[in-house]
Amino acid sequence: MNLSKNTTIVLIVLLILIGIGGTYYMMGWPGTGYFQSQNQVSYSDDDLKEYISDFIRREFGSEYQVSDIFVFSNSPYYISVVERGTGKGAFELLFDPNTRDFQPEPGANMMWNQKYGMMGRNWMGLNQLSNNSEFNNINQISRNEALEYARKYLSENAQEIEVSSEGHEFYGYYTFHTTRDNKPYGMLSVNGITGDVWYHDWHGDLEKIIEMQNHIEDEDHENEEE
Repeated sequence: MNLSKNTTIVLIVLLILIGIGGTYYMMGWPGTGYFQSQNQVSYSDDDLKEYISDFIRREFGSEYQVSDIFVFSNSPYYISVVERGTGKGAFELLFDPNTRDFQPEPGANMMWNQKYGMMGRNWMGLNQLSNNSEFNNINQISRNEALEYARKYLSENAQEIEVSSEGHEFYGYYTFHTTRDNKPYGMLSVNGITGDVWYHDWHGDLEKIIEMQNHIEDEDHENEEE
Protein backbone atom coordinates (compact mmCIF):
# COMPACT_ATOMS: atom_id res chain seq x y z
CA MET A 1 0.00 0.00 0.00
CA ASN A 2 1.45 3.36 -1.03
CA LEU A 3 0.85 6.31 1.29
CA SER A 4 1.21 9.96 0.38
CA LYS A 5 3.77 12.06 2.22
CA ASN A 6 1.05 14.01 4.07
CA THR A 7 -0.76 10.84 5.12
CA THR A 8 2.47 9.37 6.46
CA ILE A 9 3.17 12.51 8.51
CA VAL A 10 -0.35 12.46 9.99
CA LEU A 11 -0.01 8.80 10.96
CA ILE A 12 3.35 9.42 12.63
CA VAL A 13 1.94 12.33 14.65
CA LEU A 14 -1.08 10.26 15.72
CA LEU A 15 1.15 7.43 16.90
CA ILE A 16 3.25 9.86 18.92
CA LEU A 17 0.15 11.38 20.52
CA ILE A 18 -1.26 7.95 21.36
CA GLY A 19 2.03 7.04 23.00
CA ILE A 20 2.14 10.27 24.96
CA GLY A 21 -1.47 9.91 26.08
CA GLY A 22 -0.96 6.32 27.17
CA THR A 23 2.07 7.28 29.20
CA TYR A 24 0.18 10.07 30.97
CA TYR A 25 -2.68 7.78 31.97
CA MET A 26 -0.30 5.15 33.33
CA MET A 27 1.35 7.82 35.47
CA GLY A 28 -1.88 9.18 36.88
CA TRP A 29 -2.75 11.97 34.43
CA PRO A 30 -4.77 14.10 34.60
CA GLY A 31 -4.46 16.13 37.76
CA THR A 32 -1.85 14.29 39.80
CA GLY A 33 1.31 14.98 37.83
CA TYR A 34 3.77 12.50 36.41
CA PHE A 35 4.66 10.92 39.73
CA GLN A 36 2.62 9.48 42.58
CA SER A 37 5.28 10.25 45.19
CA GLN A 38 7.30 13.24 46.31
CA ASN A 39 10.42 14.27 44.42
CA GLN A 40 13.39 12.78 46.25
CA VAL A 41 15.96 15.42 45.33
CA SER A 42 15.88 19.12 46.17
CA TYR A 43 18.07 21.99 45.02
CA SER A 44 18.83 25.44 46.29
CA ASP A 45 17.44 28.16 44.04
CA ASP A 46 20.95 29.22 42.98
CA ASP A 47 22.06 25.66 42.14
CA LEU A 48 18.88 25.02 40.19
CA LYS A 49 19.17 28.24 38.20
CA GLU A 50 22.81 27.59 37.42
CA TYR A 51 22.27 23.98 36.34
CA ILE A 52 19.32 24.74 34.07
CA SER A 53 20.92 27.87 32.60
CA ASP A 54 24.10 25.92 31.80
CA PHE A 55 22.02 23.27 30.05
CA ILE A 56 20.16 25.82 27.93
CA ARG A 57 23.37 27.60 26.96
CA ARG A 58 25.20 24.36 26.18
CA GLU A 59 22.43 22.65 24.22
CA PHE A 60 20.70 25.57 22.49
CA GLY A 61 23.09 28.51 22.51
CA SER A 62 23.53 31.83 24.24
CA GLU A 63 20.64 33.43 22.33
CA TYR A 64 18.17 31.73 24.70
CA GLN A 65 17.60 32.31 28.40
CA VAL A 66 15.46 30.83 31.15
CA SER A 67 12.58 33.03 32.27
CA ASP A 68 10.63 31.03 34.87
CA ILE A 69 11.05 27.78 36.75
CA PHE A 70 7.93 26.26 38.32
CA VAL A 71 9.03 23.94 41.13
CA PHE A 72 6.54 21.12 41.77
CA SER A 73 6.75 18.75 44.72
CA ASN A 74 5.58 15.62 42.93
CA SER A 75 6.24 16.11 39.21
CA PRO A 76 8.98 17.46 36.92
CA TYR A 77 9.71 21.16 37.09
CA TYR A 78 8.37 23.42 34.33
CA ILE A 79 10.76 25.81 32.53
CA SER A 80 9.90 28.65 30.15
CA VAL A 81 12.67 29.71 27.78
CA VAL A 82 12.70 33.01 25.87
CA GLU A 83 14.72 34.47 23.01
CA ARG A 84 17.25 37.00 24.25
CA GLY A 85 17.05 39.08 21.09
CA THR A 86 13.26 39.44 20.94
CA GLY A 87 12.17 38.74 24.51
CA LYS A 88 9.51 36.46 23.06
CA GLY A 89 8.76 33.00 24.38
CA ALA A 90 10.71 30.32 22.54
CA PHE A 91 9.82 26.95 24.05
CA GLU A 92 8.89 25.16 27.28
CA LEU A 93 10.73 22.31 28.98
CA LEU A 94 10.34 19.84 31.83
CA PHE A 95 13.17 19.01 34.22
CA ASP A 96 13.11 15.84 36.34
CA PRO A 97 14.90 16.68 39.61
CA ASN A 98 15.51 13.02 40.38
CA THR A 99 17.17 12.01 37.10
CA ARG A 100 18.22 15.50 35.89
CA ASP A 101 16.67 14.69 32.52
CA PHE A 102 15.07 17.34 30.30
CA GLN A 103 12.22 16.89 27.83
CA PRO A 104 9.83 19.16 25.90
CA GLU A 105 6.69 20.27 27.73
CA PRO A 106 3.75 18.42 26.14
CA GLY A 107 0.61 20.09 24.84
CA ALA A 108 0.78 23.50 23.21
CA ASN A 109 4.58 23.62 23.24
CA MET A 110 4.74 20.59 21.00
CA MET A 111 1.58 20.96 18.92
CA TRP A 112 0.98 24.72 18.60
CA ASN A 113 4.52 26.11 18.62
CA GLN A 114 5.03 27.00 14.96
CA LYS A 115 8.72 27.75 15.28
CA TYR A 116 10.05 25.24 17.77
CA GLY A 117 7.37 22.55 18.14
CA MET A 118 6.51 19.35 16.33
CA MET A 119 4.43 21.27 13.81
CA GLY A 120 7.32 23.62 13.07
CA ARG A 121 10.31 22.91 10.88
CA ASN A 122 12.72 21.74 13.55
CA TRP A 123 11.39 20.15 16.70
CA MET A 124 14.03 21.28 19.21
CA GLY A 125 16.58 21.51 16.40
CA LEU A 126 17.10 25.12 17.33
CA ASN A 127 20.48 25.85 15.83
CA GLN A 128 19.30 25.35 12.25
CA LEU A 129 16.22 27.58 12.43
CA SER A 130 15.75 30.38 9.94
CA ASN A 131 15.33 34.02 10.96
CA ASN A 132 12.27 35.41 12.72
CA SER A 133 10.70 37.26 9.80
CA GLU A 134 8.40 34.44 8.72
CA PHE A 135 7.19 33.82 12.30
CA ASN A 136 6.60 37.36 13.54
CA ASN A 137 2.87 37.63 12.74
CA ILE A 138 1.73 34.09 13.50
CA ASN A 139 -0.54 35.00 16.43
CA GLN A 140 -3.70 36.57 15.05
CA ILE A 141 -5.42 37.28 18.35
CA SER A 142 -4.08 39.81 20.83
CA ARG A 143 -2.86 39.06 24.33
CA ASN A 144 -5.99 40.61 25.85
CA GLU A 145 -8.22 38.52 23.58
CA ALA A 146 -6.29 35.40 24.60
CA LEU A 147 -6.85 36.28 28.26
CA GLU A 148 -10.59 36.53 27.62
CA TYR A 149 -10.62 33.07 26.01
CA ALA A 150 -8.75 31.74 29.06
CA ARG A 151 -11.17 33.37 31.51
CA LYS A 152 -14.19 32.00 29.68
CA TYR A 153 -12.69 28.50 29.65
CA LEU A 154 -11.95 28.57 33.39
CA SER A 155 -15.38 29.98 34.26
CA GLU A 156 -16.97 27.05 32.44
CA ASN A 157 -14.58 24.30 33.55
CA ALA A 158 -12.69 25.24 36.72
CA GLN A 159 -14.47 27.84 38.81
CA GLU A 160 -11.86 27.78 41.61
CA ILE A 161 -8.99 28.64 39.24
CA GLU A 162 -8.31 32.07 37.75
CA VAL A 163 -5.95 33.20 35.01
CA SER A 164 -3.21 35.75 35.63
CA SER A 165 -2.07 38.28 33.05
CA GLU A 166 1.48 37.11 33.71
CA GLY A 167 2.95 34.75 31.14
CA HIS A 168 4.55 34.64 27.71
CA GLU A 169 3.64 34.94 24.06
CA PHE A 170 5.06 32.09 22.00
CA TYR A 171 5.06 31.50 18.25
CA GLY A 172 1.49 30.27 17.79
CA TYR A 173 0.10 30.52 21.31
CA TYR A 174 0.21 32.20 24.71
CA THR A 175 0.92 30.56 28.06
CA PHE A 176 -0.51 32.29 31.15
CA HIS A 177 -0.01 31.58 34.84
CA THR A 178 -3.05 30.53 36.86
CA THR A 179 -3.94 31.16 40.50
CA ARG A 180 -6.10 29.47 43.11
CA ASP A 181 -7.10 31.20 46.34
CA ASN A 182 -4.93 34.12 45.21
CA LYS A 183 -1.83 31.91 45.10
CA PRO A 184 0.16 30.69 42.05
CA TYR A 185 -1.26 27.38 40.92
CA GLY A 186 -0.23 26.34 37.41
CA MET A 187 -0.64 27.43 33.81
CA LEU A 188 -2.73 27.19 30.66
CA SER A 189 -2.13 27.95 26.98
CA VAL A 190 -4.31 29.72 24.43
CA ASN A 191 -3.95 29.16 20.69
CA GLY A 192 -2.90 32.42 19.03
CA ILE A 193 -5.05 31.77 15.96
CA THR A 194 -8.17 29.91 17.10
CA GLY A 195 -8.42 30.89 20.77
CA ASP A 196 -8.58 27.23 21.83
CA VAL A 197 -7.43 26.60 25.40
CA TRP A 198 -5.09 23.80 26.49
CA TYR A 199 -4.96 23.51 30.28
CA HIS A 200 -1.70 22.09 31.72
CA ASP A 201 -3.34 19.56 34.02
CA TRP A 202 -0.45 17.09 34.02
CA HIS A 203 1.59 18.95 36.64
CA GLY A 204 1.62 18.23 40.35
CA ASP A 205 1.54 20.47 43.43
CA LEU A 206 3.30 23.81 42.94
CA GLU A 207 5.82 24.75 45.63
CA LYS A 208 7.20 27.99 44.21
CA ILE A 209 8.05 29.96 41.09
CA ILE A 210 11.62 31.11 40.47
CA GLU A 211 11.67 34.12 38.16
CA MET A 212 14.95 34.61 36.34
CA GLN A 213 13.85 37.39 34.00
CA ASN A 214 11.82 40.51 34.68
CA HIS A 215 8.55 40.35 32.77
CA ILE A 216 9.01 43.73 31.13
CA GLU A 217 6.77 42.89 28.20
CA ASP A 218 4.07 41.59 30.53
CA GLU A 219 4.20 44.75 32.66
CA ASP A 220 3.70 46.84 29.53
CA HIS A 221 0.61 44.84 28.67
CA GLU A 222 -0.74 45.26 32.18
CA ASN A 223 -0.31 49.02 31.89
CA GLU A 224 -2.24 48.95 28.61
CA GLU A 225 -5.11 47.13 30.33
CA GLU A 226 -5.25 49.75 33.09
